[in-house]
This record gives sequence, structure tokens and C-alpha cells, in this order.
Amino acid sequence: MTENPSFLSSMIGELTRRKVLRTVGAYAVMVFVLLQLMDAAVEPLRLPDWIPTLVVVVLILGFPVVFVLAWFFDVTSGGIKRTHAAGLLTRSQTAGMFSFMLAATAGLGVVFYHYYSGVFEDEPAAATSSLVAQREFSAPENSIAVLPFADLSAQGDQAYFSDGIAEEILNLLAQVKGLHVAARTSSFAFREREKDIREIGRLLNVSTVLEGSIRTSGNRIRLTAQLINVADGYHIWSQSYDRELTDLFAIQDEVASAISSALVDSFAGLSENPASRTRNLAAFEAFRT
Repeated sequence: MTENPSFLSSMIGELTRRKVLRTVGAYAVMVFVLLQLMDAAVEPLRLPDWIPTLVVVVLILGFPVVFVLAWFFDVTSGGIKRTHAAGLLTRSQTAGMFSFMLAATAGLGVVFYHYYSGVFEDEPAAATSSLVAQREFSAPENSIAVLPFADLSAQGDQAYFSDGIAEEILNLLAQVKGLHVAARTSSFAFREREKDIREIGRLLNVSTVLEGSIRTSGNRIRLTAQLINVADGYHIWSQSYDRELTDLFAIQDEVASAISSALVDSFAGLSENPASRTRNLAAFEAFRT
């Protein structure tokens, strides 16, 4: 029962005398600093993916090397000299201590590798897969999908107008030369819009998506339209319209024309070809029914 404490104290005493613990500790601090620097430098320097992994492996392999060198050698004012045994440990105890320390070092190395390989490999891999997905997305440059406008009115009874204005905009945009417009059936399938706007655009194979909403107060209506770039999810164009509920077709025409003009300004090679439309509320109510 007294052998283990004696062996433990002797081992710690020998490791301290040979400055092994201090040397390995200093090496661990250096490794930590180097890995932090590597983490910060990978993206700015655009280093190849295999370099961080190689650095981690080399640093891990350095642990047992540092341990062995610190055990057998000491740096003195007279240079590097071999450390003499003090007789604190027997040959068999020294062999057992070496086996234990090397196994512990290998275990720490495995933990170290898995942690930092996750830092260096998993995150860049996710970012790379995202970039690859963006590269593989090749919708026509001048293309758009018009989603059903959201009815945000207090009563929620303006769905007919929301659908009608979205369809009118879609119909007008379909007449813009050089512009690819997703079919109504396809775009209206995303009425609930539970998916991210970028995912919807990719599924519809368009480079832009038009979404919007309507709100009413008394006999006034506010319509908001937003043109979104599918590649990054950012707005290209956004506009709100406040109008009296007197001539709904006029509102539809104005909004559709404004969006069409915005597209002409945003994309090259487009030319508008507006069609004539009936402008009266009775016609719209007939369309509603």
C-alpha cells in the first residue's frame, strides 16, 4: 500500500528535476498559440485545406518528442547536456513511467486532433459546400418568380386582391422581352413561404424573386413590393404604395409598371412591352368571382 505513493512522489520528483513538466507545459502553450494563429490565417492567406491538418499532426507528434528530449537532456549555461539519473526511480519504474506518459500524451494528442480538426475542417467544409451550392446554381440571369402577396389586413379578407395583383404583375412581366418569368402555378405553390427566399428561388430556377404584402385601413390600401436577389438574399428594389380603394386595376398597373421599370434598370437587355388592360372595379370584381 505504500509503494504507489512512493512511486508517484518519486516520479513527480524526477519529472520536476529533469524539467519535463515545465518543458512540456511550455510546448503546450506554444502549440495553443500557433493553432490560434493558424485559425486566424487560413482564410486571409487562402491556405490549402491540407495545411492546417498537417500543422495539427506535426504539433501533436511533437509532444512525445519534447517529452523524451526533456527527459534525457537539459539546457544549461554550458550548452545542452545529458541529464544524469538521480536514482529516484528503478529501471522498471522508469519504463513504466515512460509507457504511462507516452500513452497519456498520445491520448491528449487524439483529443487535440479531433477538436482542432473540427475547427479547421468542419467549418471550412460547410462554407465550401455552401459556396459549391452557389456555384452550381445557374439560373438564367434575367429571371424572376412572383410570389403571392401576403394579406396583412386586419380582417384577412384581401386574399383575392393579393392574388389578383400578383397575377397582374406576373402577366405584365411576362411581356418584358428577355425576362424569364416562372409560371404562376409554380410560384403560387409557395404561398405559405415557409422556405427561405433563396431556397425558393433555387427551386424555381430564377435569379430574383418578387414578394410583397398588402394592408388596408378604411378605404385606403398600402401595397409593399420587394425584389430579392436569390444569390445572396439581399434586396435589389423595394417600394410601398398608398392608394385609395377606388380603382384597383390602376393600382395594379402602376405597381407592375414600376417593378418592370426597376427590372429594366437592374438587368441588361430588357425592354418593356406593356399590354393594355381594362381599368374598372366592376371588371376586377368579375375577375374575383
